[in-house]
Amino acid sequence: MSLLDQQEKFEDIWKSLQAEGEVDGDSRRRLSLKTDFFIVRQGKTGLPILRTELDQDHPVKFNKEDIRPTQQFDIKVSQSETGQQIVAIELKDLLYEDIFIKFATNAVNRIRKLDKNHEAAEALVRRLRTWRAAFKGDRPSGLSKAAQIGLYGELKMLENLMVMGVGVPSSVKAWTGAAQGTQDFQIDGIAIEVKTLVQAEPQRFKINSARQLDETFFNALLIAHHKAHRQKDAGQTLPEIVNVIRENISDDTTALEEFEDKLVLAKYLDSDENLYEEDGYGIVETNYYRVRPGFPKITESQL
Repeated sequence: MSLLDQQEKFEDIWKSLQAEGEVDGDSRRRLSLKTDFFIVRQGKTGLPILRTELDQDHPVKFNKEDIRPTQQFDIKVSQSETGQQIVAIELKDLLYEDIFIKFATNAVNRIRKLDKNHEAAEALVRRLRTWRAAFKGDRPSGLSKAAQIGLYGELKMLENLMVMGVGVPSSVKAWTGAAQGTQDFQIDGIAIEVKTLVQAEPQRFKINSARQLDETFFNALLIAHHKAHRQKDAGQTLPEIVNVIRENISDDTTALEEFEDKLVLAKYLDSDENLYEEDGYGIVETNYYRVRPGFPKITESQL
């Protein structure tokens, strides 16, 4: 059985390339059995490159925003001597190697599931665009305890919407909190703000802006208040609920892509799973409150 058959971790593949030491030319490893997707180590600089090679009859057009570089990465679209389109993301400096490993792990996990070279190239560029929007040059450092339970509560609401018959595409599209939306969900004129608090702690909501409880623009604005258990080595972990939702929407490629993008926008990365394996959660009780005139709040019109 090959290393690829075992779905070897990207970080291990990269370390095996580095272990070769200084070489005259570039060296590379294939990252997918299905597509021409590689990790390349430049011989002179030792810098890593994620590279896809497209079929000649399936080139991809990218707009300027798609291929805009970041503080850490360059992105290059070129043509080989044989006429193949090459899409490559290059690390600018080994000072950012830890960031590259996190980004590449996220990209590789997704691209390994794709069957066609142009899909791999599009996914690679899309991952960088989403990464740029999520981290804005910052080093990913994992989610705080408060952010973890907040994300868990939003994912439980997403799961609930799908169970209630809203449908997979509409439920994923409705999740706006990942992209720093004013409310966490918006669907058919209804906005839902999700607040998840540990049951044993004071049940006080933090309102983040004057617009968060402003029902003016909606047919209805609801607060979903989750009371949750948080336990060591028990309950459902954050990676577990992420994988449950992935499995539930795996048949809808478009919804899955959107979900993966929103996870990154929420700053959740698979490479950080070990940070989230101790704490497990369970929703004990959920209460819904409708925000109407007279509900205790401060809105922009009052300021």
